Amino acid sequence: MTSPKAELSQSSNQSSSNRSSSSSNRKLILAGQIAFLPTGILQTLLGPMLPILIARWALNDTQAGNLFLVQFLASLAGVQLSGLLLTRWGYRPAFLSGLLLMAYGVSTLLLGSSALGMAAVAAYGLGLGLVVPSDNLLIAEIGSGSDSSSASGAASQQSSQQSSQRSSQQSSQGSPQASSQRSSEASSRASAVSLLNFFWGVGAVFCSLMVAWTAAHKLLPFFLGSVALFLLLLAFEMRNLPFPAAATSSATPAGTSSVTPAGSSPSSFSSTSSSTSSPSSASTSSPSSASSPSWRNLAKSPAIWIFAAIFFLYPGAETAVGGWIGSYVSRLGSRGAAIASLMPAFFWTALTVGRALGTVFLRYFSERSVLRIGYGAGAAGIGLMLWAPTLTGVIGGALITGLSFATLYPITVARLSQRFGVAARKIGAVMFSLAAVGPAVIPWMVGVISHSTGSLRAGLLLPLGATVILFVVHLFEW
Repeated sequence: MTSPKAELSQSSNQSSSNRSSSSSNRKLILAGQIAFLPTGILQTLLGPMLPILIARWALNDTQAGNLFLVQFLASLAGVQLSGLLLTRWGYRPAFLSGLLLMAYGVSTLLLGSSALGMAAVAAYGLGLGLVVPSDNLLIAEIGSGSDSSSASGAASQQSSQQSSQRSSQQSSQGSPQASSQRSSEASSRASAVSLLNFFWGVGAVFCSLMVAWTAAHKLLPFFLGSVALFLLLLAFEMRNLPFPAAATSSATPAGTSSVTPAGSSPSSFSSTSSSTSSPSSASTSSPSSASSPSWRNLAKSPAIWIFAAIFFLYPGAETAVGGWIGSYVSRLGSRGAAIASLMPAFFWTALTVGRALGTVFLRYFSERSVLRIGYGAGAAGIGLMLWAPTLTGVIGGALITGLSFATLYPITVARLSQRFGVAARKIGAVMFSLAAVGPAVIPWMVGVISHSTGSLRAGLLLPLGATVILFVVHLFEW
């Protein structure tokens, strides 16, 4: 039997280790949030820039849509590369190479012809493909751990001071406590990803405002160069941060800082939530059950196909609305043309405010309810934007759509992490690839439809249809 002093010493060491881990996690979370500021700028840059580039390079709608296609196909290649980097070498190479590519692309965007501009868009698109999935998965993986480490340390000290009889009584109640802990970790994970994407939204809003202002004052190249310099400095500062190690097949989900909920196995892919697994199941599972599952087993789960549809349709719809809204408004008369470059700011501001409130909102409402309301209101907002008879109505529709979309993607990323655990690193490469294909295909198709029909409104029916489909999908349990 261990003496009280030994227990106290062991508890003190564990508490010190928890504090050290929590400090490292906080540094990584802060770095990830800062990195998402320029990420938001570059990922939405084509929206406010599109009217400028159409005029500068004499593009039609199909050619303008090709810019989205180039950016997000390059991003798709980056996502595929990120999966390899995360699996073999961890987060550091993906982050640093992504930031450097983004800096190169944005600094060369306006240096030459449309062909050189396409190459620049491809360069920063490749960088985005490396940074976006890495940052989302990193924050989802360590977000809940940084919040719970101090609490676990306190719990260790308290348990060391209990009698053996008291400890025995508490252990008999471990299953409800573990279930509550898993629920808290899932909520914390969703909130962490939502807050991360709030910083992305800040970058998106800043992008629209600065493009409009610097273009009016002939300072647009200076703004793009400043973004490139910021990315270079950020890469330099992040080079020595304590990123998590590369994933291994022997990684165990329980008791680590991985994204697997406590007490659940990464191989649990049935419709039953992983939170229903008992704590003892984790400790008695074999090493093979804790390893990453095969794609054959993954394909048998209906949930993974639903996730695939969501990761394709939602980012595509969001990018299409944010990317084309400026051009849409520019065709609504002289007043619309005057504020065309500012229009994406309305959409991204609403989305950013929603993500700032989302961390609080998720404490009181279930994720499923938020998803249903968000997709339903988003479809209504796009409809209002397309059929409003006045410019004020279009702005109102953009605000409703942005606010409704705010927490949908962060929740989806968090649910993917919660459902599949450590295997989310492997699955994430495919899902984030689809999240790159959607923004490549849907905005491009908007341009094709607009050019063939002579109506941008007809093209924007595509993101409206995608949002309606996602609303219907989330009416069902899966």
